[in-house]
Amino acid sequence: MSSQTNLVSIITPTGNREQFLKLQYENILNQTYTNWEWLILGDSVHISPFFFSLEDSRVKYHVTDKSLAIGSKRNWLIERATGTIIASFDDDDYYSPNYLEVMINELAQGYQFVKLTSFYIHSLSLKKSAYWDLTLKNGYFHILDRDKEECVKWDSFDENNSNEYGWGFSYVYFRSVFALGKYADHQYVDDYPFIEAALNAGIKVRFLQDTKGLMVHILHSHNCSRCFPQYIIPEFMLKEKIPGIAKYLELPACI
Repeated sequence: MSSQTNLVSIITPTGNREQFLKLQYENILNQTYTNWEWLILGDSVHISPFFFSLEDSRVKYHVTDKSLAIGSKRNWLIERATGTIIASFDDDDYYSPNYLEVMINELAQGYQFVKLTSFYIHSLSLKKSAYWDLTLKNGYFHILDRDKEECVKWDSFDENNSNEYGWGFSYVYFRSVFALGKYADHQYVDDYPFIEAALNAGIKVRFLQDTKGLMVHILHSHNCSRCFPQYIIPEFMLKEKIPGIAKYLELPACI
């Protein structure tokens, strides 16, 4: 797979995220794995001027006048994907240039599905950067919400592994996995039933710790994400580890 013979279908459900989508296009153009197509489905009030006029045949931008849950958008996009591999890119997260190449090389080791079990985080509202290891189930955690932070100690966290298996912004898998189960018709936690169906079917899943700075999950005032990282890190360290994140750190908190 390192020869880039497999077409990767990048899927992105969205809605009213024009500025983030432009940044995501830059992230995708910078990928070292170049055999891709990008499918976007939005239910925004207005059609994106940027994507409507974009002359790039690899980008398939779709708009619906129906209000759809994120899970339904993902299903719709996968049904229209032509690649043998599906990569979920959230519209507002940062993906490093080697992200696809690393994830696909992991698939090549005999896996059908790969996802991150740790990742970097940056909150635009709180101006805080962090790192969350989903495999750690006890100890001190920082609750990062839209506009507040709290430090708590838990003796038992995520007993059913819904966090360790979820966070579908890092799902990369063979399209054939989609035949085993679809994303839930939910706005939140739509991904857990999908990976659960794959695991129950015996699909070999690679749970990968992000020690390389492959991506950054972005928190802001207009998303619903709530994270529980163990580690708060200085912003300058995040920029040194992941130089491409700098353009996101300049975004306003209320974007």
